[in-house]
Amino acid sequence: MPHPTPNAKPLHLALASDGNPGYIAGLTVAAASALRHLSPNASLIVHILDCGIPDADFAHIEAVLRKVRADVTVRRHPINPADFKDFPPWKGSLAVYARLILPELLPEADWVCYADCDILFTGDLAELFTYATEDALLLGHIDVLRDLPNPTEQCAWFAARPELPFDINRYICSGFILINLAACRAEDITRRSLEFLHTYPDVPFVDQDTLNSVCFGRIGLLPDAWGTLLFLLADCSVTTIPGAIHFADVAPWVYSPKKHTGLANVYQRTAYHLYDCAADELLPKHSPFRAAMPRLRGLWWRRHFPPSLWLRLPRWMAAPPWVRDPRRRAKRLWKRRGEPLQYEHCHEEKGMP
Repeated sequence: MPHPTPNAKPLHLALASDGNPGYIAGLTVAAASALRHLSPNASLIVHILDCGIPDADFAHIEAVLRKVRADVTVRRHPINPADFKDFPPWKGSLAVYARLILPELLPEADWVCYADCDILFTGDLAELFTYATEDALLLGHIDVLRDLPNPTEQCAWFAARPELPFDINRYICSGFILINLAACRAEDITRRSLEFLHTYPDVPFVDQDTLNSVCFGRIGLLPDAWGTLLFLLADCSVTTIPGAIHFADVAPWVYSPKKHTGLANVYQRTAYHLYDCAADELLPKHSPFRAAMPRLRGLWWRRHFPPSLWLRLPRWMAAPPWVRDPRRRAKRLWKRRGEPLQYEHCHEEKGMP
């Protein structure tokens, strides 16, 4: 695994949000966790693509980030939603299109890491940039389509349009990508992406399918540790400690004692620690974390374990007890299959340590 070296140029991290309080809270945690794990010899510029963030909330974001790391540079880039009025909103928001204009929005940068608001960094962002390769326009984590038994909506949509290239083994998730801005500007990716959306307004995943089609043949894959999808950790499909976890379709900022177990609960713990370091008064009053704080304060792990232990997310934290304990796993499998299962056989099951 490459190790980060002292950086002469600052690293660039871009995140987008509208005025949704949940997205704003998630953006803050994502950026703060990146700063929390950034190597001391690296500097970071956080670009916030503002699609309607209130001024008071932006002030909270900036204050929290500076409390985590004082030398951070925070830049606000107002995005006019009217620029995307011809396109359908994604889950009620037009902020999803902001990543498509990053090459033109950041003319001074050669590379940028774009992260959705449901990303939690657990590794050094400087290490991620060591994987940058000049012949790729984008680098990302492979999406789950190749692991599904039945064709998904994207596969069927591309199959009905043979003029569009599609490779399920190179189809990446656009929620966490490393973008070669210099190469994208040279090949006019922003203009081509917007033209693609005008030509195919019914594309299922508006940003993801667009980037995979326009950049086809020039897409590289990141190691499994970067942009790891949450469910791959939950079923122990990933054996390395991740550098960034993607809580896709989980909305981890919505605190629920029944829902947030395992890694999703670790997100809440990390979020609380980052905010707590920055003082409670920096929390926006509408933040979901404020309501969760009374329950998080008294948790026993916070009194006995320093953040350096649980922020690194050991692999066993992703697995429920019946996966961690071979005897429990054997008993569970026996109940499922209706036949005895010997203890030694359970070590052969996929996902065991």
